[in-house]
Amino acid sequence: MCIRDRGYVYLELGDFLQAEAALEAYLLHAERLVDSDPENPEWLMELSYAHSNLAALINSRGTDDVDQAIFHIEAAAGFNQQAMQLAPENTAFLGEYGEVLAWLADTRLLACDLGGALQSRQQQEAIARRQSEQSPGNINLKRRHAFALTGLSTVAEQVGLVDLAIRNYRHSEKILAQLSMVEPSNLDFRFEYLMRTVWIARLEAESGGLNEALERMALSKEPLNRVLEMESHENVRRFVYWIEYLLDWSELSWMAGQPDAAAALLTEAVTDLEKLMARENGWDALAEQILLARFLYWQQRGADLFDTARFSAIRYDENGNYLSCHAQ
Repeated sequence: MCIRDRGYVYLELGDFLQAEAALEAYLLHAERLVDSDPENPEWLMELSYAHSNLAALINSRGTDDVDQAIFHIEAAAGFNQQAMQLAPENTAFLGEYGEVLAWLADTRLLACDLGGALQSRQQQEAIARRQSEQSPGNINLKRRHAFALTGLSTVAEQVGLVDLAIRNYRHSEKILAQLSMVEPSNLDFRFEYLMRTVWIARLEAESGGLNEALERMALSKEPLNRVLEMESHENVRRFVYWIEYLLDWSELSWMAGQPDAAAALLTEAVTDLEKLMARENGWDALAEQILLARFLYWQQRGADLFDTARFSAIRYDENGNYLSCHAQ
C-alpha cells in the first residue's frame, strides 16, 4: 500500500494523527518528485493531490484552522493549473481542476468568503459546461455539469442571488431529467432530478410563488417515495433528503395558512426521523433536519421536540454544540 493510500485509510478510520503523518510524508514525496522533474505534469498532479488530501484532513478533523485548509486547496489548484499548462490536451487534468474549484468554494464558505466561493463555483460550472458540450454523448460529463450547476445554485442562494439560484437549479433539473430518461433504471438520476424540483419550489416560495411551490411539492411526493420504496428505504442519503423534503413542505404549508396539512407532514417527517435515528448509521447525517424539525414542532405545537421520548437522547457539549443522538 502506498503512502497516499495509507493516509486515505487512516482518514476513513478517523485516526487523524496517523492520517496526518502519512499525508505529510506523501506531500514530501510529491515535492521530491517535482524537484527531480519540474516539467512533468504527472508529478505536479501528485503534488496537487497531496495538498488536496491535507485540506480534506483539516476539514474532516473539524478544527477551526480554515486558513490552513485554504492554503492547501489553493496550492492544489495552482499545481493543477501548472499541469494543465504543460499538458493542455489532457482533459482529465481539467476535470480535476473543476473538482478542486468546488472544494475551494466549500472551504471559502467556511471562511465566510461568499464572493470567493461564488467565483470558484462559477469557474467550476464553466469548466463542466465546456467539457459536457465537447462530449455531448458522455453521460458522466453531463452529470458532472448538473452537479456543478447545483453547487453554483447553493452558493448563489446563500449570497442572496435567488434568481440565479433558480435558473441554475432548473438547468440542472433539465439535464438530470434527460439522463433519467436515457437510463430509466438509474435511481440516482431519477431521485436527483426530483430533488432539484423540490429545491426550486423552496426558492419559488421565497420569491412570492408560494402556491406554485406547494404544487411542486405535492407533485413530487409519489415519485420520490417510489424511488425510496424500490430500495426499501435503505439508502440513508436519500432518506435524509426525503425527510428534508417533508420538513420543507410542512414549513411552506404553515406559511400558506394550512395548519392541518403542515401538522400531518411534520408528523410524517418526525416518524421517519425516528426510524433513521434507530439505525446505526442513520443519526450522523441528521443534525440539520433534527434542528429544523425542532423549530417546526415548537412553531406548530408550542412544545419542544427534545422533550419527547425519542428525541430526549440528543446530546450537546458544554458549549451547546450538537454532538449526536440515538434512539431510546
